Amino acid sequence: MELRILAHLSNCKSMLNAFRAGGDFHSRTAMNMYTHIREAVEKNQVLLEWSPKPGEEKPPAPLLK
Repeated sequence: MELRILAHLSNCKSMLNAFRAGGDFHSRTAMNMYTHIREAVEKNQVLLEWSPKPGEEKPPAPLLK
């Protein structure tokens, strides 16, 4: 919650965009900082987020945390 408040108080565009995009803020930050993480996300080797559908018990790839 504090990061979201800080983003609004500071009007930090990159933080606001990350929160609007959804998912885990720290995972998105890591993806933007490290190319190997971005590549793993782009290749669907890891997921930023996952919303299970009925009948799904676990994600098709590990979640980036």
